[in-house]
Parts: sequence; structure tokens; C-alpha cells
Amino acid sequence: MTGQEARRRRRRVVVFSHDGLVRDVDPDDAGRGRGAADADGRRYVAGVVGVADLEPGVIWVTQAVAAAICRHHEQLRARAVAALVLSGEAYEDAITFTDEVLPRICLYDEHLVCDQRHLAGDRDVIVAVAAQDGRYRIGLGQRWYQVDPQHCDLILDEVTIPAPTASSTLRRTRPPGRRRRR
Repeated sequence: MTGQEARRRRRRVVVFSHDGLVRDVDPDDAGRGRGAADADGRRYVAGVVGVADLEPGVIWVTQAVAAAICRHHEQLRARAVAALVLSGEAYEDAITFTDEVLPRICLYDEHLVCDQRHLAGDRDVIVAVAAQDGRYRIGLGQRWYQVDPQHCDLILDEVTIPAPTASSTLRRTRPPGRRRRR
């Protein structure tokens, strides 16, 4: 083990978030049991359990936390698309607008993939991070900083499983009245 890896392992596991996860604070949040904002008036949609890297703004997370980040991010994307469609945008336009704000993030085999092509306006901006000792070193185009878990609506950790988003499955069906051939 190198000296850098040894220092990383000695660091504390804490909760991190970034400015992309800041949400508007309702003055009645504390009364509804959702907690209050931090000293700067910020409250976070989610916090991520991880370890700070030696490079400021970058964190290390386990594969389970990376998977939770992907599921949560997909929920954020689905909500953004739904809100745009409800406001009158065409579905295709809603997806395009969402791509310009929220990159697509997924796990593919042992890689955490962040597709920022639409966000950056460059068709080559896809970042794939391989796991190192079961952990991912992530930035995801954001600057991660430590936050108080009490200021987060949701903590993405080893056991967090965000509720699944609505999905549809395409399957082949026969028209009504037609029987299956034998």
C-alpha cells in the first residue's frame, strides 16, 4: 500500500454534498420534521457517505453508494422531465432540456459512467471511472464538500435504497381476439 492510500484509509467517513443538490428552503420545513437549513440557509436534497480525497472537491465512495447515487440521480432526472412535460413541453424537448442540466450517470460493469455530452456541448465528454479496491473516486463535474447530515433530506449510504421510479417494460402483445398459434 502506498503512502497516499494509507492516508486515504485513515480519513473519516462523513457526509458530502454539492451545490447541484441544494434545494429551496421552506420556512416551515423544521415544523414538518424535515429539518432546518445550515448557517448559510442551504438544505440538501441528498448527502452522500464517503471519504474525502486528497484532491479538494473529490470523494471516494463504495460501489453500493455509487449505485445509490445512480438511482437517486435517475429519480432527479425523471422528476425534471415530468415537471417539464406537465408545464407543456414536448416529451422529447423535456429530455433534451434535462440532459443539458443533469448528466446521465450509471454503473456499467465495474465502471461508474458520467455522460456529460449534452451538458458540456461536446460529444466526447463521457467519463468512466473504474473501481479501485471496491471504491470509486468521483467528482461527477461537481465540487463535493462536507455537510451536516441533519441538513440533508436523504443520506445515500450502504443501505439506502431510494424508491424506484416508474418504469415501463415493452413486451410483445397480440391484438385482442387473436389467439396464439400452436
